[in-house]
Amino acid sequence: MRTLFIILALGLGIFSMQVAQADFFSSSGAQSQPSQVHNHHHNHDNRHSHHSHNKKSHKGLQWWKKKTACHSHKANQAYLHERPSGLSWKEFKRWWRHFKKHWLGHHHCKGYPKNQAPTASITAPGSVIALQNVDLDGSASADPDGSIVSYAWVQTAGTAVVLSSDDSAIVSFVAPDVLSDEILYFELTVTDDKGLSASVQVEVLVQPTPIINQSSIISGQVTEINGSPVDGVSITVIDTDITTESMNDGSFDIELDAATDYVVQFSLAGYASQVLVLTSPPSDGVADFAVVMAPVDTAYVIADSDNGEITRSASDGAAVTFDRANFVDADGAPVNGDFQLEITPVNVAQPSASLAFPGLFAGIPENQLDAVPIASLGTVSFAFTQNGEPINLAAGSQASITLPLYTETNPANGEVLAIGQMIELWSLNEVTGIWQQEGVGEVISLPESPTGLALAASVSHFSWWNCDVAIDTAQVEVTVLGSNSGTAVITGNTDLGDSNWRSDTVSTSIPIGGTTNPLFIPANREVCFTASLTYDDGATAQTEQSCINVEAGILVPVTLSAANPGPLDLRVNPMGSDDVSNVQTVLGFSIPLSVFPVTAETAVDYSIVAGAMPAGLRLEVFNNRASIAGVATELGSSSFVIQGVDVDGSTDSIEVNYSVVDDPLDVQVNFAASGDGIFPIGRAAYPDIVDVTAYVGYVGFYTTLGAGNLLAVTPVSREQNVSFTLDGELPPGIETFIYSGGPLFVIGNSGPFGNDNMPTQAGDYTARVKAADNEGGKDIVTFNFTVLDQVPPPRLSNRRPFISEGGTQLDLNQVMRNAFSAGGPVATWEVLLPGDAEAGQCEMDLASEPYFEFIDTANPSISMAQPIPSSFNLNSSSGILTFPEFAQWQGCIKATNESGADVKFLIIDSNGFISAE
Repeated sequence: MRTLFIILALGLGIFSMQVAQADFFSSSGAQSQPSQVHNHHHNHDNRHSHHSHNKKSHKGLQWWKKKTACHSHKANQAYLHERPSGLSWKEFKRWWRHFKKHWLGHHHCKGYPKNQAPTASITAPGSVIALQNVDLDGSASADPDGSIVSYAWVQTAGTAVVLSSDDSAIVSFVAPDVLSDEILYFELTVTDDKGLSASVQVEVLVQPTPIINQSSIISGQVTEINGSPVDGVSITVIDTDITTESMNDGSFDIELDAATDYVVQFSLAGYASQVLVLTSPPSDGVADFAVVMAPVDTAYVIADSDNGEITRSASDGAAVTFDRANFVDADGAPVNGDFQLEITPVNVAQPSASLAFPGLFAGIPENQLDAVPIASLGTVSFAFTQNGEPINLAAGSQASITLPLYTETNPANGEVLAIGQMIELWSLNEVTGIWQQEGVGEVISLPESPTGLALAASVSHFSWWNCDVAIDTAQVEVTVLGSNSGTAVITGNTDLGDSNWRSDTVSTSIPIGGTTNPLFIPANREVCFTASLTYDDGATAQTEQSCINVEAGILVPVTLSAANPGPLDLRVNPMGSDDVSNVQTVLGFSIPLSVFPVTAETAVDYSIVAGAMPAGLRLEVFNNRASIAGVATELGSSSFVIQGVDVDGSTDSIEVNYSVVDDPLDVQVNFAASGDGIFPIGRAAYPDIVDVTAYVGYVGFYTTLGAGNLLAVTPVSREQNVSFTLDGELPPGIETFIYSGGPLFVIGNSGPFGNDNMPTQAGDYTARVKAADNEGGKDIVTFNFTVLDQVPPPRLSNRRPFISEGGTQLDLNQVMRNAFSAGGPVATWEVLLPGDAEAGQCEMDLASEPYFEFIDTANPSISMAQPIPSSFNLNSSSGILTFPEFAQWQGCIKATNESGADVKFLIIDSNGFISAE
């Protein structure tokens, strides 16, 4: 009963305290406004004065507050503020339930629910494309009993990315550039206003950028070495189904995927194969490439009846020795019946011919994986076919090849090549366009070679074979300036003496205004760059060149200027100064002449407006360029003017002075390898190696120059200023002079240029005369001196013999190396007949009979062989040799000088050259 009384008293006391206050709930149940609640609180004493002395009620209220209310000060204050008045018991119970649920429970009141944790949420795309912008949205995160006050983002796995923020509701990042699918993981942590946190993770799949078949065009023209266009060439893009043929003007167009590396093969019966390695232009771009093919030099039919070891040769002494029984077809089956052989040497010392060099000037050395730049000394194509299909050596078989060398110096170190020296041997991979080293070859003497040198080697298969050396390299990044969109194809050239190199075409097709990847170039020598420009509006141009000289291992920038808009400005290659080109060539030898604009032009018409071109030459126009193609067929000099007219009527002209001679000793033109078209210094002798034999105390020399007692180096091109330097060692007692009126460089003389020069010490000596003109042309003549301690007999010259008009007489006295020897001039001449005891002294690789063979070149099947034909006559006293009008003959002849010294020597080829014993 006591307990019941206390509860009733407490309830009545509480209820009484509420009567004087305003209703917390209206008749409809609506809550009073906060201002009303506040006023109720301040009127508490007056409104409840009739309960102020009810001590039991007061004690009950205190007990209730202690047992049920929040212990926090805020909760007590809330109770006082929120406490309604004038409620019935039923209405009070409703208020009490509401107060417990919505205020006491949220403020950690004893016996009621605590603060609830927030919920983290991320909205993100399930998958994105590489390099795409991605949003991560955490704004949907929520707190059921409060608010989110902070966000924290972190990437937990995958390729690292940079978030735009780490504490915002929404963050973003750029998807990484991936090569395959990759998942990125992110985590978001949110915190509410009471310090509770929640986290959630999300996965984003990043996919590679899809390959879009954007395309570009490569175009160009196929020409011969002489500049004539070649039509009907089969063009195949390796590892694709793309094939086409060149048009009547040699032009071709191929659509390819943009900015992609390709290898393109060119083939046509009668020509050595060609391989072009390139990078296609950027999307929708067009780039022009020049392709030069070498006509097959010599073709043979290898008959089914041919057995044993067979040797076949071509120009400049290129040769191959093989056994026909060692050949198999593409299926590995032995080859029966006739098959064909084509041999094509390429003279890499002649820039026009060297353009036919196949593939890249890059090769992979043995036991290495990466290609390195290489410089060529000579290359030959050996192509064996049967019924148009390639055949080759069977596995384990070997053949021998001979590659003529077109330079006498090693471009890697500048040293003179020596007989017996070993040099790297390379074969062309026609699928990649890169050369592969396959052993070495040995330098041998070969009179038919322009340098007298060749590389002999054994090979296990046939293709293009090349004598190359790896060279020290630097690197460049080439930038082509220009604001108009288009494509630039970069070309680099350098002077490596008579060897050859040009820059790779891979990665050198770039947008105008762009920069190449690093390109390898030869180090420690001048390299000159130009760019062929093709604009999107169809205009084309050529940049002016930029030249550098870089030490090995250095990377340098090169900038090529943009083409000017006009008026028309033409350049010529080979070129002189002031739009004048001076060309000298040998009858039957090709020197293509190219005329092109350095201004941006959509169309240029070319014509000969003055003078006439030499017979055999013609004007070819292709893609805003003009070229003089063909081979001169008549001797003499001529001048003519090539004029260009653009679409605006602007004109410019090039004057050409063209000289054609019949003797290679009269002129040896070799364009500057830098590509600027300047003539280098002409050569004083052909080849550029001169072997000199002298003896102690005698002023004269036995020389290939036939110059009596002095040696002279003088340019055969038109030069105004030439500087000479001498490297190496001259024999003691020999001096040099520079005659400014020539210019002429003189070694050892007793004539008007100075005092007598006499060698004073026997031995072998080597000296090089280097010459340079004021246009950047360079050339070198190497002299190999042998000084003997006794007077040698007279010897023959290697120069072309003097034959009288009609070609039926030869004055043997004119081909002596020194007609004024101490032993006196030749007194008698005689033919060594079969059976003579002295015949063996000739050391000829001839059959025992006949010693003379006459071949009618008009009808090679007719061969007259007899020991001494009746039409052959040698005047033993005068040395005049009379012979029939046939092109080739051989013989062994003995000469005796006045002192009785003899020399025996072999004469070969009445139209050409003489080889001494």
